[in-house]
Amino acid sequence: MGTTASALGPETVSISLDKAKELAGDLWTEELQAKFNTEWEVKEGLTLKDLRRIAPLLFVLPDEPVDLKTIQDITSVGGSIAGGAEWNDVFQTLFDDNSTDVPAGETPDGEVAPSVQVEVPAAAAAAAAAAAPAPVDTAPAAAGEATKAITFAVWKTLLPSVFETEEERDTRVTIEFRAHLAKRAEGNIVINYQTYNEEFPVSKNCTTSERIDEDYGLTDVMPGCQLKLSTIDSSRRTKYETEHDGRIAPWVKEEPAGVFQELLAGETYYLLVIEDPAQYKQDMADLQGKLSLLDKDTESNKPRQEGCSCLYGNPCQDPYVCLDWDNRWQVSIDNGLSKEEIKRAGFAVA
Repeated sequence: MGTTASALGPETVSISLDKAKELAGDLWTEELQAKFNTEWEVKEGLTLKDLRRIAPLLFVLPDEPVDLKTIQDITSVGGSIAGGAEWNDVFQTLFDDNSTDVPAGETPDGEVAPSVQVEVPAAAAAAAAAAAPAPVDTAPAAAGEATKAITFAVWKTLLPSVFETEEERDTRVTIEFRAHLAKRAEGNIVINYQTYNEEFPVSKNCTTSERIDEDYGLTDVMPGCQLKLSTIDSSRRTKYETEHDGRIAPWVKEEPAGVFQELLAGETYYLLVIEDPAQYKQDMADLQGKLSLLDKDTESNKPRQEGCSCLYGNPCQDPYVCLDWDNRWQVSIDNGLSKEEIKRAGFAVA
């Protein structure tokens, strides 16, 4: 949008929500709506001056040169998705290096400068003092001195993350990411699987599950299994899910299935295997059958548990296992112990 206060009237003129939206046009955002509502609740009404303070960008045309004070105000508020940034030495250097001189007696946009004082809001002054940033001289230029100015279009390119729209941010991030991939598109990656750490070639940031399976042979032992790559190992994936309410950690991109994309040469990736459900069910059934046979073999070879031997015609030697210790001899005789065997044991028999 961008317009001047003189075109709208005195700075003390009241501004309704509808009028503010009309002035903002496409620049109106939910964040600006929230700021407007907050100011309205506190002051029960907003003026043009208030709107300039909470949304200075609405009063600046992209190609309009503006002075340091205006740039500081714009930067502190930020754009549609960022919350602004506190002025610092880096920003000051950017301004100094990229601004141009405006002749004395003119405003940055070329108009004759009016003799008015720019009032700094008390809250902004207090915040600046508390943060103790590097002092910046924003006093009007003395007679015969030029004023530094810069267009918002230029300033925005210097601090894109502060002013860009969501669409602009997505575009910038995509471009930067693609450039990062291009630098490491060819070479080798390390793929970790349990105790194995083998190198695999990547071309155009890609490799395939078929190529990985050639070396690791996982489909031979787990037919129908699915291979997945991750930038973190299985233990950290579990921790991620715990810390993110069960949300699964992202996998390396596959497009189409089995073709791994966006791999960076020189990095290590972790291979995880997801078994085919039907094959897994069959494998478990086969395993259970083998375990059952093993249990039967073990049972048939198991020695008889120790118990009362009197029942087999052999007097117990241990009262703790005997069912009738005081009558163990008679019980043994009743179960086949002969008198001759008692005599051989050295006992007198009537």
